[in-house]
Amino acid sequence: MKLACRAAPTRITAVIFPEAFRDARNAFAPAGRTPEQQDVFSYVQSLLALRQKHAALRTGKQWHIGWDESYYAFLRELPEEKLLVVYNNASSARELRIPLVDTPLQSAHELHALFGDVKADISGGDLHITLTAQTIAVLKVR
Repeated sequence: MKLACRAAPTRITAVIFPEAFRDARNAFAPAGRTPEQQDVFSYVQSLLALRQKHAALRTGKQWHIGWDESYYAFLRELPEEKLLVVYNNASSARELRIPLVDTPLQSAHELHALFGDVKADISGGDLHITLTAQTIAVLKVR
């Protein structure tokens, strides 16, 4: 069945989402954002800048390093750069111990945080990392 619509798309949108056209604020400009919207905007800008600065995040090979029901860790790798990305989706902080044997990180010896509130080190063939609740961390690996 084919539906025909004679109303202009903006008119349809205005009928379905009337509040979208009654809000005088312009969230595309900083002055038009709420503090929460500005926080989200700044956070996304930071992630985009990090992605732009590090080619491994854009084009590197991806390796799955560890996961469970509330965290996921993966490596993005180019010959000149290795970046570890760890996401904690739990509602509380997590202290993770991720075995690195038989992963591309098994010879890693140093981590440097590039993004996120994170404490991390490598010892005994394991990655030990502490992440705050519902956050992401990006670490440079050497």
